Amino acid sequence: MKILSLIIGLIVLTSFEKLKAQELRAEVSVSSQNIQLQSDFKDRFLVLENVLKSFINNRKWTNQDFSEEEKIECSFFFNVTSFDQNSNEYSGSLQIQSSRTAYLSNYTLNMFKFLDQNVGFKYIDGQILEYTDGIYSNELSAVFSFYSLIIIGLDFDSYSLEGGTPYFDKALSLNNAAQSSLYTGWSAQEKNRNNRNALINTLIENRFSGFRKSWYEYHRFGADSLALNIESGLKHIASSVADLKEIGRLFPNNTIFFFFFNAKSWELIDLFSQAPTSIKSKVREDLIALDPFNNQRYSTKLK
Repeated sequence: MKILSLIIGLIVLTSFEKLKAQELRAEVSVSSQNIQLQSDFKDRFLVLENVLKSFINNRKWTNQDFSEEEKIECSFFFNVTSFDQNSNEYSGSLQIQSSRTAYLSNYTLNMFKFLDQNVGFKYIDGQILEYTDGIYSNELSAVFSFYSLIIIGLDFDSYSLEGGTPYFDKALSLNNAAQSSLYTGWSAQEKNRNNRNALINTLIENRFSGFRKSWYEYHRFGADSLALNIESGLKHIASSVADLKEIGRLFPNNTIFFFFFNAKSWELIDLFSQAPTSIKSKVREDLIALDPFNNQRYSTKLK
């Protein structure tokens, strides 16, 4: 069980109580394997990959000091499904993931795993990507800036209660500024309930503040205390999951659960698979109620 590495993999950290901002260490991949291209166009995808990687990693997204060790590990995989060689228009899906390690361990916590199925933009070789708070300059920089801010906000929220609010506010401003664009993903009127608009509004609205409280307690009092006291840490994680049931009752099938369990379902199984029966059975019951899509997974793995 991976949780044993929480004890084996102890590392020296400076001050856990003093929150330091982390910024991004992103891997970016642009795949064109699903489309036919002339050979002289294939280099464009590598150029785009490098431009995006530089944009995300070299920009300072916060006003905090940070070290290399504090950077947030994340990845962006853009799967191109169509490319117009005349107009330089790209479209496809974007898979975004991020993680952090639990306190005093090398145990990896999944923080964000989100599939944006409707990403489109125009990019011409040599175009400079820019981001300014609250300003929509072009679709490519807007999409990747939006998800960079979400990643940072979730990371901050895991260390202090609603600590990610400044970054969620910026993501919301960007989403609002993008309403007039011709691209999809920014509007509340779209059929896809798991688009960017739904994600950021779910995170920022007061009626979902209970989720952010559970998110904070899951990480700060649960996962980050596992290396010191496994049973206590698991109990806090179980409690934070149970607290989500009220949101589930009021807002069933909300985007918040799609995003949360997409990142956390296997993590929760791993953490509780060897937990005491009294804890495991209650967690299994709560997970099946909250995430019925994966009920067979929980029933099988948390017996």
